[in-house]
Amino acid sequence: MTAARTTENFEPAVSRSGEESRRVQLGERLAENKWVERSAKLGYAARGLLYIISGLTMALAAANLREPVRGMRQSLDLLMEIPFGRIAVGLVAVGLFGYILRRIVQAMVPPQEGTPPRPIMRFGRRLGYVWSGLIHVGVALTALQFFLWSTAYGAWRFTANRPFTPNDGWLLIIIGLGTIGYAGFEFYMAAKRRFTIDLLLERMSRRVENFILWCGIVGYTGRGIAFFSVGLLFVYVGWNVDNFRFGYILETFQALPFTFWILVIAAAGLIAYGLYSLLAAWYLRFIATW
Repeated sequence: MTAARTTENFEPAVSRSGEESRRVQLGERLAENKWVERSAKLGYAARGLLYIISGLTMALAAANLREPVRGMRQSLDLLMEIPFGRIAVGLVAVGLFGYILRRIVQAMVPPQEGTPPRPIMRFGRRLGYVWSGLIHVGVALTALQFFLWSTAYGAWRFTANRPFTPNDGWLLIIIGLGTIGYAGFEFYMAAKRRFTIDLLLERMSRRVENFILWCGIVGYTGRGIAFFSVGLLFVYVGWNVDNFRFGYILETFQALPFTFWILVIAAAGLIAYGLYSLLAAWYLRFIATW
């Protein structure tokens, strides 16, 4: 890390239970490890690269709505097609596991800078770290599968042709409402600039700080619009589940009259978020502030 972390920076162990104290001490040791920090920075850089590719391909989809909307898996597929792409995908897999490790450490070690919020907010913060780590496990495993076997689409092809059952409707509605709720969190992050808790702003020049703030605001707003749109789509498909197969969800989205503008805004947001992640990799504060 950029500054050595010492045990004096943390709450006294006597104020914690024995199990919690051991958990925090383990997290502190991981946080002090240079390789853990470097792997986390690689993880942010890997996420940035994937988001930029996803944003560019989404912009192409907006320009020609007959082109498929690509996600993280398809971005990995595109990486595999360029020279040395397989090596790049391998680095992405390693980096994402570093990102996941950082989230685990953050869930174990409480921040020591800033004013601690209420206990329920602290619990929600840790739960968010765990959730973020779990989301990226799937992307990391997919990248690893691409790196080892060059393909990761067998399961997707099988699932895409599976017709929905009536019981799937409620599940899709719940997923959609959860996704809409997460979109609200993304808007909150943009409006309050809460993403700065991960950054060493004091080490940036004014020009770099303004640029990364702009990328963060646009990026989180774009991600919020993307998640909100996907959430609405899942609710719509869940409500009309008898008329859909799994693989037709994206086709339905692309057929909507306002899809072009959603894709344009989401593409700009994803590219901006990718740039933010690349800069965050350089100015990363390993244990975020409150």
